[in-house]
Amino acid sequence: MRVDLKYRLLIPILLFVFIAPDSAGQFLDPREAKEHFNNGNYKAAMGVYKKLLQRDRSNAEYNHKLGICYLRTNIDKTLAITYLEKCTKHAKVDPEVYFDLGLGYQYSLKFKEAIASFEKYKEVGGKERSDQVDRRIETCNNGKWLVRDKLAIVFEKLGTNINSKYPDYYPFVAKDESFIVFTSRRGGVLEFDGFYQSDIYLAPYGEGAFLKAGRGNANINSEFDDQTVGLSDHADRLFVYIDNIKEVGDIYVAKKDGNRIGKIVKLGTNVNSAALETSCSISADGNTLFFTSSRAGGQGGLDIYMSRRLPDQSWGLPQNLGPQVNSKYNEDFPTLSADGQTLYFCSEGHNSMGGYDIFTSQWEGESNSWSKPKNIGYPINDAMDNRTISFLDDGKTAYISALRKGGFGDLDIYRVRFPYQIVIRLQLPTNDPYNPFIKDAHVQIDNPNLEIPLSFGANQKTGFYTLIINNPGVYTLTIESDGYEMYEETITLKGKAEEGSVSFKFINLKTN
Repeated sequence: MRVDLKYRLLIPILLFVFIAPDSAGQFLDPREAKEHFNNGNYKAAMGVYKKLLQRDRSNAEYNHKLGICYLRTNIDKTLAITYLEKCTKHAKVDPEVYFDLGLGYQYSLKFKEAIASFEKYKEVGGKERSDQVDRRIETCNNGKWLVRDKLAIVFEKLGTNINSKYPDYYPFVAKDESFIVFTSRRGGVLEFDGFYQSDIYLAPYGEGAFLKAGRGNANINSEFDDQTVGLSDHADRLFVYIDNIKEVGDIYVAKKDGNRIGKIVKLGTNVNSAALETSCSISADGNTLFFTSSRAGGQGGLDIYMSRRLPDQSWGLPQNLGPQVNSKYNEDFPTLSADGQTLYFCSEGHNSMGGYDIFTSQWEGESNSWSKPKNIGYPINDAMDNRTISFLDDGKTAYISALRKGGFGDLDIYRVRFPYQIVIRLQLPTNDPYNPFIKDAHVQIDNPNLEIPLSFGANQKTGFYTLIINNPGVYTLTIESDGYEMYEETITLKGKAEEGSVSFKFINLKTN
């Protein structure tokens, strides 16, 4: 077939435009960036988009995709803002830009700007994410208050014996701090997303620090993805989640005896189902199992379930913890305190400040129920995903994984020291033998450092109001109830003397 000379000359010009060389003389193909992006290899896509932008800095698609790459990697999510803001300068803006820009602002804790960007998304016709956007706005408002009531915690780096330049996450530590087990993507088979497969690593404690972490044996690791998702109080059972061609979405357990770890065994059918099971923990007495599942009949997404050990040592039918703990969003990684009174878990629901936050819920034996979950606070939680926390016996030292400036790269594992905290158990007695306590009072604790007062409700069975205060200082206790005079009292918490204490207070309100 004959081709006209002018078209023959045009072809190489077009090729030069669409597959242009970079400054080093290498040809850049936008299709390569797109392929990496679509495969979830955002790190590789990022490198190509950066080079493409060197020749076309105002290209809206390249800026948008590079911004998304930063949002979906753990390099520095805040860097997405620069590229996404450039996209908004164009005459025609994809509504998704405003959603992604909102995420960048939220991750940066710029909640006011994030809300404005999410609202802009709705204003310009973004409809696909309407529910998601409304939830994002809600979590930004949560974040405003949580950040203002910042916990005075201390983060301690664990060093390169534990952390690497790759993702290191899901740490679980023996109660006596004798060893740590965690998940890492630091070696082995490179997967489609540009990371190595996940494996389980362990390290003993010695000479004032953890020794060099080593990959667990073949009893708990395979050539596919393996993750640690729970550890028993006595550190003698390790819970494992595996993801491979044959198995996905089930929980296994391996027995640990000293340095020896046995072969993983799949938990029974009352725990594992055709749905997704992702994490697990066990009570100190070994008789109650807490796990998460997406099975039908829950509150929505992943829910926390409880199963009790039967006389034949199998696990009984699971019970959903109900709407007080489980939300319509995902819950994950339940862990029970040694005394069985506090449940730690992560959730995308409740008053999360974005993504998964870590929450606590107290067991109220009198009413045989779990209390309303309480956000564990900022900066343990931030606007990104915060999933696991593992406490030592002292209840004040814990291990988490986090993305923090100055880390070794991607997610790192940190030791955190928790702040001062006291608990006041308050009751309001009456002279009515049929209703001996006031259970509907409006109880608040205020302090000049609090943006809004802390409010507390009563256990409807016992009448106790449980007041938890995280910092020393001078507080004003205010109590209001219909038919009674307002009560006000100044409470001074000096510091170490009250730290960790639980006190009881009984106040007789005066009738009007």
